Amino acid sequence: MGVLLDTRSVPPAQRLDYWSRGIAQYFFPIDFGAASETFNARLTGGQVGPITVRSLRAMPHRVLRTRDDVKQADPDSILLYMMREGTCDLQQDGHSCVIGPGDFGWHDSSRPSAFTAITSFEMLVLSLPKGFLGPALKVFDPEEPGRLTGGTASFARLASPFISGLAYAADSEGLSASEGQVAAEMLLTMLKAYEEPGGTESFHSRELLTQIQHYILLNLDNEELGPVQIARAHFVSTRYVHKLFSASGTSAAAWIRARRLERARRDLETAATESVAAVAVRAGYRDAASFSRAFRSAFGVSPREVRPRA
Repeated sequence: MGVLLDTRSVPPAQRLDYWSRGIAQYFFPIDFGAASETFNARLTGGQVGPITVRSLRAMPHRVLRTRDDVKQADPDSILLYMMREGTCDLQQDGHSCVIGPGDFGWHDSSRPSAFTAITSFEMLVLSLPKGFLGPALKVFDPEEPGRLTGGTASFARLASPFISGLAYAADSEGLSASEGQVAAEMLLTMLKAYEEPGGTESFHSRELLTQIQHYILLNLDNEELGPVQIARAHFVSTRYVHKLFSASGTSAAAWIRARRLERARRDLETAATESVAAVAVRAGYRDAASFSRAFRSAFGVSPREVRPRA
């Protein structure tokens, strides 16, 4: 999607109104205030699966979301902030916290809140639908709104580069719909592990599983890709790889197969001249017949049915 808002595109006298209306369009209704008409800000972003990703750079300002704003429109989401530069103060439900570079903070869109940029800043903002979060919603404790606490170091070490990658993909539209869904589910895995019973060991297991899933996505073309190679690449036992995937409700082989089938469907939808047999081989199938059966089982249609019509 790229650039959504840039105050430099309008005359200084129009910038405050332009930004206020733009934020209402791309987030939700707010009351906006800035020090002067020289205010500068820029918003970019796009969609990754169900997650809306925004990159925001702005001068000091203040945003209030009142009860009337909430009644007017509510996406029923959690806004997860990842600070890159500067300092901001977050307020909600009578609580306040200050976040700086490397910190994670959050707001619930369904309740009144205040956001104050104390300095010029740059941050990434992820809008996470509550329906998508499911059990992971408990991470965002209304009794401790603002900054994420507990497990922060491990979470930040894993999530920061991953979220930065999501932002880059959203800006450049570099992910297909199926890849975006997988990426969103990987972030959900991190959030579920954030304060999960089991402490550090549980979090690191989830962290390793996410790293392995990323490794798989980068190596789908490798015919030898499987639990043995994965274990070797991550310095763990094959048995432990099986254990990690089993705990997530699947197996390593099934996860690899699903990702290859998703890529095969994308290839069939976009590469009209490539034969089904060629796509089948790249997906790890020895013949088109077995590939067609697996494809229909996964998607409910045959490979030929998803090809673009001439």
